[in-house]
Amino acid sequence: MDVEKPPIDRILEHYGAPFVPSGNGWRKMRCPFQEKDNNPSASVNVTTGRFKCFSCGLNEDAYGIVIWKGDASDFPSAKQFIEDLLGRSYGDVSRQPAGKPRRRGVFEESRTAVGQRSIFQTRVRREPLAGA
Repeated sequence: MDVEKPPIDRILEHYGAPFVPSGNGWRKMRCPFQEKDNNPSASVNVTTGRFKCFSCGLNEDAYGIVIWKGDASDFPSAKQFIEDLLGRSYGDVSRQPAGKPRRRGVFEESRTAVGQRSIFQTRVRREPLAGA
């Protein structure tokens, strides 16, 4: 199920963006979070709902912007804030089902089988190279 994302242009306008360019692909704009942004240092993609500012480093969607600004502390509260702001619902928040368990890395601690010694516990005595 594909959940509809809230319009990023409405969120940016809420936080003071005077003009959010529309159209397909990335469009340049002035960052609404910078006080003195004389040149367009940000880009917005209304189609994918992403915002990226090369000056302040913000690279988020609508939910991330709300969390970054401090109006919400996590995704469910950001979703509720946006729904209250825009006056409509954007789908249910549900937990993703757990997938495969994460594989252990080579150097992570793992249990050794009965009668097996860990390679980190063995003391291998190295012979000097011939002619050294």
